[in-house]
Amino acid sequence: MNRKSWEKIFKDPGADYRSKPFWSWNGKMEEKELFRQLDILKEMGFGGAFMHSRVGLATEYLGDEWMRIVEKCLEYGKKIDFDLWIYDEDRWPSGSAGGIVTQKKENRSHRLQLHILKASEGDAFLKENQEKMIAAYQCILEGHEYRELAVYEGGEPEEGKNILAITLEESELNDNYNGATYLDTMKASAVDDYLASTHDKYHKELSKDALERVRGVFTDEPHRGAFLCDFSEGNQKSIPYTDELFSAFKERYGYDLKEHLPEIFLREQGKTFSGVTLDYLELVQDFFLKNFLKKIQDRCQEYGWLFTGHLLHEDTLSNQTCMLGSLMTGYEYMDIPGIDLLGERTSCWWIAKQLSSVAHQMNKKKMLTELFGCTGWQMKFENYKSIGDWQALMGINLFCPHLSWYTMKGENKRDYPASIFYQSAWYKQYRYMEDYFARFHVATDGTPSDCKLLVMNPIESVWARTYTG
Repeated sequence: MNRKSWEKIFKDPGADYRSKPFWSWNGKMEEKELFRQLDILKEMGFGGAFMHSRVGLATEYLGDEWMRIVEKCLEYGKKIDFDLWIYDEDRWPSGSAGGIVTQKKENRSHRLQLHILKASEGDAFLKENQEKMIAAYQCILEGHEYRELAVYEGGEPEEGKNILAITLEESELNDNYNGATYLDTMKASAVDDYLASTHDKYHKELSKDALERVRGVFTDEPHRGAFLCDFSEGNQKSIPYTDELFSAFKERYGYDLKEHLPEIFLREQGKTFSGVTLDYLELVQDFFLKNFLKKIQDRCQEYGWLFTGHLLHEDTLSNQTCMLGSLMTGYEYMDIPGIDLLGERTSCWWIAKQLSSVAHQMNKKKMLTELFGCTGWQMKFENYKSIGDWQALMGINLFCPHLSWYTMKGENKRDYPASIFYQSAWYKQYRYMEDYFARFHVATDGTPSDCKLLVMNPIESVWARTYTG
């Protein structure tokens, strides 16, 4: 590109360099109002938006009217040269299609639950929970350490020993999934049903012209289930389960996981490193990568859509262990890998660095950040600039501002304000901010990274040293 052409782009950057906010669809969606808001988003300097179902939505998600207004918005986006992207879920995390897919019990997420019992409680517990029992053991338990582990089959245990019982539990029904549960994202057939209900439905029901305007798909905070933590239907004595777990474990590692399950939950006395836990976490991570992310990648490639979004719990290594294993392994499957860095202040610099490191290694030109959310109405342009500057310096070049509300009626006004949209008094001046960030991205576009320091990620050492409590 010659200097004159570059200066023209720098003066008025195109949509590829401009932010794409979460456009919060959170009310009764009306065609005329949607068109009005698309004009405002364009005037504010945005290059596109993610059509994002949120709390307050009064139009049936993925229903006939939903598909009709998506079609109309794509048509109008073409008219005003504004990119629109599909958000692949009703709220978040991605995977259940707003509970549509997990109405089927076989698609629901499950967990293995540890019960620590007194010797006198063991026999009755096994009889009462026969249908859910996976395994039971007796051992001497001191705090979180055990010794003299043996299989327990009922009756009176040896003197001085506790009972460790492990049951299979289905996730509880939850309003977040419209009365259903989260998806078993490690199970291939469950993910196939999710893709059929969402990606395939859009591809089948939108017109050819509308489909040509779909830039891509955003997946938001999917995970493989909570590991020893109180998050997303999990608890500190539960781990994710999928149907193939035990057979696949035996095939890959050559030993029976059921014989060693307590080592994942607790610590065997005298051991600080658990090879069993390491093997287990590696396997369930691979299930998620192969059966969820890879399947979405393949479907997006088939339909000509870019695949972007971000995964759950990106900050500390222990948080990553709880919900996914290693965040960095998932970025491989996204055309535009992304992160979630909300709030006004953060010391988690490595979140951005993890992303840019993988992008550089795999020659991915675009990196997304979901930013500005959870900051409040007091934010000034200088505050937004400060947040965007340091992330751009890390190489992140696609901003997804959080959040632009369709309406602030009712509880919507409490949905992680402020709304970076017409509800804010300064919205007509916001284009100055967008022009600035877009020019920053133009200036750094195509510049090579200068990496002279290798830092090894110790995530697997964290896996092997993790136990409940």
